[in-house]
Amino acid sequence: MAVYRDTSMPLLAPTVLGIQGNLSATSASAQRNTWNLSKGNVRYAVWLNIVTIGLNAGVVLNHISMAPNGNNWRGGPTRDFEKGTSLAFTFMLGNIPVMVYLEPAYVGVLSVHVAFWPTENAWNLIRPAQGGFDVGEIFASGWFERVGGPRLHSPQPIGRVFELHCRKRLLQMFAELYVKPHGFERADHCFR
Repeated sequence: MAVYRDTSMPLLAPTVLGIQGNLSATSASAQRNTWNLSKGNVRYAVWLNIVTIGLNAGVVLNHISMAPNGNNWRGGPTRDFEKGTSLAFTFMLGNIPVMVYLEPAYVGVLSVHVAFWPTENAWNLIRPAQGGFDVGEIFASGWFERVGGPRLHSPQPIGRVFELHCRKRLLQMFAELYVKPHGFERADHCFR
């Protein structure tokens, strides 16, 4: 599948992407006290926040919508099982570079890959779901379902279909954020 690359690199403010919390320090955010961040949930919280930021950016930049075939990029498939291109795009989240890769998987479903602080070779490596640290300092992937109500699938457990690679020094900062999704559900029930 061909990949359409949007290299425009717009600057997006954290609040525009629904982020509540501090991206520049490791202090606890105001939302943290409502989440049970036990050791096992920290990685899940990071995965959830990273993928939600990537999807929110896709919505804000009008690359995707919540419609089952809402792929708005050049060459993106607009009908079930239609062949088309996938999309890789970049943006700046404050002073953090972010790369997102979206690939239609099957009817109304996108494979989502997000890298924070992408590497020099990230354009070539972000497509596989197991990109890891070769793609960026943080790499997360998952599935976004838009048929029957838009929702981000829950990674139970992380490491099978869903991937998260995050440098230890960044785990707590990204776990303590709360990222409000733009028009879709996310599986954060395990924090309540």
